[in-house]
Amino acid sequence: MKPPAPLEKDVKRAVLNFYAQVGVRVWNLDQGFRSGGKRHGTTRQSRGIADLYCTWSHGYAAWWVELKRPGGKQSPEQAEFQRSVEACGVGYVLGGVREVVAHYQGLRLLANRGLAAPLAGAPVPTGAETPPPPPEPLAGAEALL
Repeated sequence: MKPPAPLEKDVKRAVLNFYAQVGVRVWNLDQGFRSGGKRHGTTRQSRGIADLYCTWSHGYAAWWVELKRPGGKQSPEQAEFQRSVEACGVGYVLGGVREVVAHYQGLRLLANRGLAAPLAGAPVPTGAETPPPPPEPLAGAEALL
């Protein structure tokens, strides 16, 4: 018998743990859920806004993360938010641990090649600064991949 898919809160916990290990700052915009509403309830945020906003000073990068459990789907409002931020050149990650790790690995490759664009007001890298090494795989995260 196949184990049940993890809940989104379990995916979120694993993602936050990963980001903490690699030095990514996270602003959690998940403000809770209220029952009712047109579909299945409402949140205290604007409809469609992603769950997390992240910055990584080693790669001079910022991006949004919309967390989904395996098999989870975006709402129409979430898809519109993604299109909007990507049209402005802002990064967006949709998915769970696998997608978050792949995105981070891509940022590391860019940073190691000096290709990441500095954010406005950010110090220009001197070349002596290197990103922290990737952490060991998360214990217990295999079920979330």
